[in-house]
Amino acid sequence: MREFIFKERNNILGIGARVIHFDETVDERCTFCRILYPPTETREEFIHLFRTCPIVRMYLQYLIRRLRINITYADPDPELVPDPGEIFNEIYWYGTHLNKTDASTVLFFELFRFIIWKFKTRRILPRPHEVHDVFLNMLDVILSCNKKIKNAFTKNVLLSQVLQALG
Repeated sequence: MREFIFKERNNILGIGARVIHFDETVDERCTFCRILYPPTETREEFIHLFRTCPIVRMYLQYLIRRLRINITYADPDPELVPDPGEIFNEIYWYGTHLNKTDASTVLFFELFRFIIWKFKTRRILPRPHEVHDVFLNMLDVILSCNKKIKNAFTKNVLLSQVLQALG
C-alpha cells in the first residue's frame, strides 16, 4: 500500500491514458467500464478511475451506506454552505472535514483507492459487497496492528461508526 500511495501522490500510477503515451499496445479505456460495457470509449484517467467512474462511485456509495458514514457540513448559515460535491471531494481527496484534516480520514479513503487499484490491475469487476469485505478485512488488520490509528478512528466524528461495523 505504501508504494501505491507514493505513486498516487506523485501522479505516476500506470493509468491507461498515461501509459498509452509510451506503450501503444495498452488500452486507454477504463478497465471497469470496458469490462461492463466493452464498446465504451471512456478514457481511464486518474479522476475517472478513482472518483467519477460510475462503477467506482457505486462501490464508494455502497461502502459509505454500509458503514453508516454521515457526511455533513456544520455551518448554520445555508448561504455559506458549499456544494455537497465539494464537501465530499475535500473529504475524499484530502481528509478535510469541518475545516480540519484528519489522518484517519485520509487513511480510510486511501485504503478504498488502493483496493480499487488492486481490482483494476487484476482486471476484476467485483461485486460491491466484495469491495466492502476486502475493505473491512484490510482495515481490521491495520487497526489491530496499530492502537494509535484505532484511537484516531474512535475520536473521528466522521468515521467512529466504522469501528462498530468491524465489531
